[in-house]
Formats: sequence, C-alpha cells, structure tokens
Amino acid sequence: MEFDQSGCDVAGIAYPVYCFGLPNIVTNFVQKVQFATGTYLFGLASYRGLLISSGRRLKKLLQARGYTMHESA
Repeated sequence: MEFDQSGCDVAGIAYPVYCFGLPNIVTNFVQKVQFATGTYLFGLASYRGLLISSGRRLKKLLQARGYTMHESA
C-alpha cells in the first residue's frame, strides 16, 4: 500500500517514541508515503523523557527518500 500525500503543502508526522526510536509502523509509513517536492515536513514526537535519536532517525528516513524535514530552533 502506498500513501499519496502529494496534494499537501504542509505535513506533520506525529509518533510515540518506542525504546528511544521510531515505531515500525512509522518507519514503514515513511518508506511508502509520497509528498510533493517542497512540502514543508515536520515531526512531532511524544515521549515522557528524552527523545534521544527518534527525530534524527525520522529525518534520515525522509532524506533517504529525497525529502527535507524542518526542525525547530
């Protein structure tokens, strides 16, 4: 199954942090989703403590597909 989000100007991926990383369902989604070039992408992690590397992992997955994830300052 593929997820076509090419009509979006802005897209956020919200996810819980599992064992300091991304849940498999989020990884699988990112590997299949289609965004239009220039879509403003951001991630929103939910975790009780430290986020550790989940945001970096999401960013790398998106970069591997040719997308840019924007980060807050």
